[in-house]
Amino acid sequence: MEVQDDAHGQGGGIMGFASVVLRPNIIQAETWSILVSQDPNETYAPLRLLVWKLAAFGMLVFAVVALLRWRLGRRIVQPINALVERVQLLGQQSGEKPIMATQSAGIVEIDTLAASFDELAERLECVSRERRQYVADLERANQELVISEEHYRMLWDHSTDTRLLVNEEGVIQDVNRRGEAKLWTSADCLIGMKVEDLFLEEDRARLRRLLEAVIVTKKEEPAGEMRMPSPAEGTFIMDVDLVPVENAGSLVAVMVQLSDLTEKKRLEEQLIRSESLASLSQFSSMFAHDIRNPLVGIKKTLELLEQDEESQPVAYRQWWNDMRLTIDMLLGMINDMLDVYQESYSGLPLLTSTVSVKGLVADVVQSFRSEAAAKRIAFHIEMPDDDVTVTADRRRLLRVLINLVHNALKFSPQGGKITVAVQVEARECTGHEPSGTTLHQVTIQVADEGPGIAPEDLPHLFEMFGRRKDPGDIRIGRGLGLHFCRLVVAAHQGRIRAENRSSGGAVFFVELSLNQEAYAGHIADCRGSTAL
Repeated sequence: MEVQDDAHGQGGGIMGFASVVLRPNIIQAETWSILVSQDPNETYAPLRLLVWKLAAFGMLVFAVVALLRWRLGRRIVQPINALVERVQLLGQQSGEKPIMATQSAGIVEIDTLAASFDELAERLECVSRERRQYVADLERANQELVISEEHYRMLWDHSTDTRLLVNEEGVIQDVNRRGEAKLWTSADCLIGMKVEDLFLEEDRARLRRLLEAVIVTKKEEPAGEMRMPSPAEGTFIMDVDLVPVENAGSLVAVMVQLSDLTEKKRLEEQLIRSESLASLSQFSSMFAHDIRNPLVGIKKTLELLEQDEESQPVAYRQWWNDMRLTIDMLLGMINDMLDVYQESYSGLPLLTSTVSVKGLVADVVQSFRSEAAAKRIAFHIEMPDDDVTVTADRRRLLRVLINLVHNALKFSPQGGKITVAVQVEARECTGHEPSGTTLHQVTIQVADEGPGIAPEDLPHLFEMFGRRKDPGDIRIGRGLGLHFCRLVVAAHQGRIRAENRSSGGAVFFVELSLNQEAYAGHIADCRGSTAL
C-alpha cells in the first residue's frame, strides 16, 4: 500500500509485507515476514514503457487498417456503389439510361456481377423501348379507333335512310337519328320493340321470314316495298333491306335499312296524273272540236221548231224546251272541259251578271225531274221568302249545282229524298274592312240519303282524279266533276266543302258572298260555315 508518512520524513513510498520462506534445514519461526519499501517511480516505470509501446502499436495498427480500408473502398466498395446507383436509376424508370461500367474493378466476382448487370440493363432497355413503342402504337390505334367510331357514328346518325339494328329475335338494339325523326319516336322508346311492330299487319309475316333467312344464310336480303303507319297521317312506303352485321365470322346483329319511297311514289303519281291531264287536254280539244258543231246544229233545229208554232204541238212544247236546255248544258260542258284543262292554272274566265239563286235551283231541279221520277226520288226545296241574288257567272254556277245534284241522284237509294236548301247569313268581317262592317253570305246545300263519304276520301274529294278506289261501283265517276266545282267556286271567291250527315248520307255546301263586287278582295277573311 502507499504510505503517506513513513516516520522518516518521507511519503508516497510503497510499503508491503512479504512472507519469508527459508530452506528446510534452517530452523525458523512459524511465520516470517519481511517489510519492503520501494520507490513508486521504480515500480511503475516498466508499466509505463509497456503502455507507450502498446499505444504506438495500436496507432500503427489503426493506420494500417485505415489504409487497407481506403484501398478496399477504391477497389471493392466504389464499384459496388456504382452498381447500386445504376440499379436505383434502373428501378426509378425515369427514362434515363443506366451508366455502364467503364473499367474493371480487379475483382472477378464484382466484374462478373457488373457485366451481368450491364447485359441485364441492355435487355431491360430494349424491352423498355419495345414497350414504349407498343404503348405508343396502342394509344395511336385507340385514338384512330375513337375517331373511326365518331366518324361511323356520324355517318350512322346522319344517314338519309332510317337504320335499325336488331338482334336474332328481331328486337331493336339501336336506331339512328334519322330514324328517330322519321318515326317521331325517341331511341329510348324504340329500343326493345319488335321491329315487325313498326309495319302494317300484312307485311309483318314476310319481314319475319326474311329476317330468319338472313340469320341462317348471313346474306343480305332485299325485302322490297313495305308499308308502315305514319305518325302524322296515312302510311309510309319503305324500301326495306336486311343486312347481316358480323364480327369475327359470327352474326352479331341485322341492320334493317328503310328508304322512304313515299315522296317518290307521290311524284310518280303526280307525273302520271300530269301525263293523263295532258292526254285528256288533247282529247278534250279534239272532242270539243268534233262534237260542238253537231250540237250547235241540233240547237238551231230546236230553235226553228220552237219558232214554228203552227207545226209544233202544244203538248210537245215543254219537251222542246227541255231538249234545248239540255243542249245548252252540253255546250256548256264542252266549254267547261276546255276551261278546266287549258285555263286551270291561270284562272277561269268569268262572265258575271246578277243571278237569281232561286232561278238556278229551279233550272237544276227541272233538268233532273225525269231522272228523279224514274228512281222515285223526291226533291225537297228550302228557300228564303225573298229571292236571293248573287253576282256570278250563271252558266258555270249552274254547272256546279248540276254536278252536285247529279252526284246526289247517283248515290241516293230508290224512294229517297234530295234536299236543296238556301240560307243567308250575316258575318262580321275580321279582315281589312272597317270595324263593324257586315258581309252577307249565301249558302247552297245539297244533301242526299246515300252511303256517305269515306273519312279517308274527304281530304281528297275535290282533287283532280280524286275518285274512290272501288272499281266495282259503276256510280263512281272520273274524279273531274267536283274538281271543276272547286275551280268555279274559287273563281267566285267562295268556298265549297262536304261532310257526312249524322242521319246518313252526304251534304255539300257552296258558300258565296252576296256583296261580291264590293268585297271580292276580302271575302276569304269573312267566310263562315253552316250546317244542314
